[in-house]
Parts: sequence; C-alpha cells; structure tokens
Amino acid sequence: MPKNQLLWRSFWITILSIFALWLFLFVKAELLQEKKIQVLQTNADTIQLESQLQNILKLAPQEIERILNSPKLQENITKIIETEITTLFEQVKKQIPVYADFHYSLKGEYIELWAYSQNDGGKYLKKYLFDATDFDTKMLTSQQRIIDKVYRTLHLSLEDVSTSLYTQTKLSEEERGALEKILALQIQSTLNRFENNFHTSLRASGVVGAGVIGALVAKKMGAKLAIKAGAKMGGALSAGAGGFALCAPSGPGAIACGVATGVAGWFATDKIILEGDEYLHREAFERELHILIEEEKNHTLSAIKNSFFSTLSQTKEEYTQKLQQSVRQRLQELSDQENK
Repeated sequence: MPKNQLLWRSFWITILSIFALWLFLFVKAELLQEKKIQVLQTNADTIQLESQLQNILKLAPQEIERILNSPKLQENITKIIETEITTLFEQVKKQIPVYADFHYSLKGEYIELWAYSQNDGGKYLKKYLFDATDFDTKMLTSQQRIIDKVYRTLHLSLEDVSTSLYTQTKLSEEERGALEKILALQIQSTLNRFENNFHTSLRASGVVGAGVIGALVAKKMGAKLAIKAGAKMGGALSAGAGGFALCAPSGPGAIACGVATGVAGWFATDKIILEGDEYLHREAFERELHILIEEEKNHTLSAIKNSFFSTLSQTKEEYTQKLQQSVRQRLQELSDQENK
C-alpha cells in the first residue's frame, strides 16, 4: 500500500476514534446529568410531599372539629334521633283511648283498684299503653336504626374531612390514593369504636324500657288514682252501712243481709257513677296521659342526644389521633427512603 494512503487511513482512524470517545463521554455525561436532575427532582418532590403531609398534621384537628361540629351534621343527627323516638312514642299515644276504655269500665276499675292495693298500680297502664305496642322490642330496634343511620352519616363526614385535607394541601392523586388506603382502615376502626361506645353510653344514659316508663307514668298518675281508690273504698263502707240499716237489727242474718244489700246497692249505683266520672273527666284523663308520655319521650330524646354527643366527642379525639398517626407513618416511610 502506498505510504500516502496509509497516512490518510491512520488519520481518519484517529479522527473516528476521537469522535467515538467524545460521543461516548458526551452520552455518559448527559445520562449522569439526567440522573442528577431526576434525583434533584425526586428530592424536591419528597420535600414538597413532606411539607404537604406536615400541613395535614396541622390542619387535621381543626378540619375534624369544623366538619363534625357543623350545624348541618348536628341537625341531621338530631332529626334521625327525633324521627325514630317520636314515631315510637306516637304508637303509645294511640293506645291511650284503648286504655281509657278499660280504665272507665266497671271491670277495669276494680281490677286497677286491686292492683293499686297490691302496690302494682302501673301494671295495666303498662299493659295497654306499652306492652300492646311491643314497646321494649321496638325501642331496641329504634336505637339500632339510630346507630346505623348515624354510622353512615359519620362515615360520609369523615370522608369529607379527608377530601378537605387533600384539597387544601394540593396532594397529588398518587399520594392521595396511598394515604386513602390507610385512612379507610382508620375510618372503619373509628366508626366501629363509635358504635360500641354509643351502645355503652345508651345503656348508662337512663334510656329505659316499658316497665320503667310505665311505672313512672303510673307514679305520676298515682296521687289522683289513690284519691279515687280511697273514695271508692269509703263508698263501699257507706254502702255496707246502709245495707245493715235496712236489715234485721240483730243476729247472723243481719250481717249477711247487710253485706248483700250493701254490695248490691254499691254495684247498682257504681256503674252510673263511673259513667258520670267518664263523662266529666275522661278528656282530662287522656290529656294528662298525653302530657306524661310526652315528658317521657322528651326525657328519652335528651338521654339519646346526650349519649350521641358525648360519644361524638370521643370519636373526634380518636380519629384525630389515628389520622395524625397515619400521616406520621407516611412521613417516616419517606424519611427511610431518603436515608437509603
């Protein structure tokens, strides 16, 4: 090969080798630069995410307080409770005329007088007003419906808390999804605790069944019924005395005659007296029963509402702690990734 050609070949080989080396170094430098940019971007994203999560920690207590203490939520819960309990007691009120029919009957009058003499004056009031409506079973059913409806309402409210926090901190969709998985479990756990605490609070609140409420209503009616019972007993004695006056002046026959005449005279007139009593007093009697049952309804409403708001206060504290715990867990994961 001519010397001239050999020199040219060596020259171009050298040029191409230098170019290849330059190209290799250039590509490597670009890749390193891109990786460095990615690392810087990742660090910046991590710093931003940590800042957003720190903001969630700060905002969480006030957002939970704002949403769970909102007038709208409290109005909804109050409506749920009042609807259930009012419906239950309205069924009892519908039984008042049925009980009044019994109370103003000759048979019912003496049955109740006997019950009062045995210190069981509320027995038939409870039977006709509360047992007839299956009050105890329906009270438990109503309480469970209240808890179920409140549970669903609170679930939506706690989800609103999460959404509000995500929006305010501008959390990315990816990070939001990761955090939502954790918070979904925390919401479920919190609401299960709420249900258990609500049940416990209701049992301790004084929300009672038909036996106690019937006794309370009977006790409040007791003074008037006791007066009525005394009057009846006095009338019976008077009737007996009148019967003795009509019979023989002495001897065993006088006793039997007096008793028979007195009893016959008593029952003959008592029906008329009872009808007059009903005509004069039944309307007031039923009205007073309405008032007493309304008082017990309001007592029950107050007890359930107090139980709910007491339990809600515990729920707010528990969920705040769990939400912050979840966020701190995520912050720790980010810190561990940075240290790798």
